[in-house]
Amino acid sequence: MKIKTALHNYFLLCFIILLGACKSQDVAPPTMNVSSDIIEMGAITSSSNSTFNITQTGEGTISYTIASDKNWVKISKSSGTITNGKEVVSINTLISSTDLLEGENIATLTITPVINGTPSPNITVKVKGIYKVTTLVTSVSELDFGTIKTDKSLYLKFSKVGSENLTYDVVSDKPWLLLGKASASLSTIDSLKLTVNTLTIPSGNQTATITLRPKVNGVVGKPIQVNIKVNYDDTKSGNIEGHRLTRNETWAGNIYLTGSIVIPEGLTLTIKPGSIITVKTISPGINIIVLGGKLVAKGDESNIIILKGENYKLGDSSWGGVAVDGDIEMSYCYIQSAFAGIEMNHHVQPKIIDIHHILFDNSFMAGVFVDTYPFSVPLNLKNLTFRNTYLNSFIFQDNCNINISESEFNDPEINVISWGSNSNILIDKSNFINKKYDFYTHVEVFQPESNKNNKVSAQNCYGIKYIAGFGKNGNAFTNTSVATSANINAGCGFADKFKNSISNIRLSLPTSREKLYELQQLQFQKLKSSK
Repeated sequence: MKIKTALHNYFLLCFIILLGACKSQDVAPPTMNVSSDIIEMGAITSSSNSTFNITQTGEGTISYTIASDKNWVKISKSSGTITNGKEVVSINTLISSTDLLEGENIATLTITPVINGTPSPNITVKVKGIYKVTTLVTSVSELDFGTIKTDKSLYLKFSKVGSENLTYDVVSDKPWLLLGKASASLSTIDSLKLTVNTLTIPSGNQTATITLRPKVNGVVGKPIQVNIKVNYDDTKSGNIEGHRLTRNETWAGNIYLTGSIVIPEGLTLTIKPGSIITVKTISPGINIIVLGGKLVAKGDESNIIILKGENYKLGDSSWGGVAVDGDIEMSYCYIQSAFAGIEMNHHVQPKIIDIHHILFDNSFMAGVFVDTYPFSVPLNLKNLTFRNTYLNSFIFQDNCNINISESEFNDPEINVISWGSNSNILIDKSNFINKKYDFYTHVEVFQPESNKNNKVSAQNCYGIKYIAGFGKNGNAFTNTSVATSANINAGCGFADKFKNSISNIRLSLPTSREKLYELQQLQFQKLKSSK
């Protein structure tokens, strides 16, 4: 019995000694591990995601921080603490990040552990993926409409590259290029209708640019531009009926005009150099009427623009002429057999009046008739030739401010005449032919009893001898620096190219001042009633 007790005590003592020995040794610190040091994301998209595990072995506490060197990698937590087991860290991608590049991308995640309060060596995890920018790609970088005469449409095709949600908007830098839509979503392929609007496009070669702006998940991407080319040929020739312009027009070549043309505000009629416009003879006469719009008829010395009546009858007119209440650029033109070659009646100051080098031939009432031009900046007319007008070369009416220079008045009857009051006229460096009868005049105020306060000044002019209607009711004429020989640069400069076979012939020549007065009075009343 004593032996059993001794053995029991002996084993108990050994156990106590071993237990004390174990307690006297240090406990091993815990360790941290990650599930993978390389994470393959594959294709990087806005929905790409992955995970990795952080695990702890051993007793103790591990705290950590996680940082990414690239903004396109987003981690679910940037720090944590593990006392046992594992933690799951999620990874997502941000495709709008500026450091996400086309092609292969690698980001490094740095995990810094602190074990039982002591910093430990970093652990790195590589995150790899392939990124393809989602955008749209056009089939061409340039579209050429070619030469068009009417509205034309083409389609621009484009497709989506990438897998993200894509929308786009599109704008044009020219108002004449119309777009089929302003914005849309793009899943695979799409097309955009482009239309050239000939109502607003200028003539000739034109260019435009459309800009497509893709948006990936609502974020605007790099814009894409497509260049547009078109040549708008708006020329008309042949038979043209009377009409009111609804768009800009260009005439060229031989034209037969069968009705009056009205050019409204904002639109332009352009007549190309060398054009020949023959106007049908009808009653009342056909006019080209600039009603707030613009007429451009600019020929040159080798390409004179001709505007003439179909049939000319002596002592009458075969068409109305050009009536202007708007803008006009007219040069190197031959205007033949019109009632009044150019009639001007401006109520609002025009933007541009440029009239020079015009031959007025066989007009009935006048080559130029200015109804009113009451603006501080005078109407400047230059290098005009008046030939064989039936009644008057140049008529001005009320409140006109006009300068006429380097012109020639070869009409045998009345040259410059006032049919109104309160006008200021300057005639400079111009030539006047001698008169066959003394009741024909170079400068005159018609009916000076009622037409008042007209100031007409001539300077450096040749041949002015016959005047009438001045010296009463405020009508005054002065003639200074009289030229002793003809001014060599006066006139249109091309009158010899258009020989006049009926020069100085009249259907019925007035035989007295009274007869001439009656004709003037009759035409004046007709003109007033027609307005």
